[in-house]
Amino acid sequence: MLGCSFNEVNNRLEGRGKHSIPRLSDIDARAIAEAYLDAVYRETSRTDFFRLSPSEFAEALNTSAVIWAPDGDEAFDDGSHVLQFDIGNKVRLIAFVNSVSPEDVPATLREEWVDANVFYDVLSRWSELFAAERTRRLQGAAPT
Repeated sequence: MLGCSFNEVNNRLEGRGKHSIPRLSDIDARAIAEAYLDAVYRETSRTDFFRLSPSEFAEALNTSAVIWAPDGDEAFDDGSHVLQFDIGNKVRLIAFVNSVSPEDVPATLREEWVDANVFYDVLSRWSELFAAERTRRLQGAAPT
């Protein structure tokens, strides 16, 4: 059931240090969330995305792999989004919900800065434990 999430965690690990859009490093989390929603989900007349055009901004989002969730798994079927930015020796996480009303974003917005070694160690350990549990269950579920 968490296969997509497992694969995405492994993608996060493989891309360590590459989840980045440098010009967004010091931009306010709310401004980033609003720009993301404007570029990906909303019909807007906005033309400036931190000195990028709408298409340049969308391309930066996609090529930098900063979009962690949704990742195709139903784990986030409530409109939740998580953006991850690798900035130096820190990981910046910005999470929010895409609701019907843009005014709801600030109430759901969360931002955390985590030491990169701690962050990636947690992901690595989760991936190892998930893989071990999956293997154990598959071996125990052999047909008779």
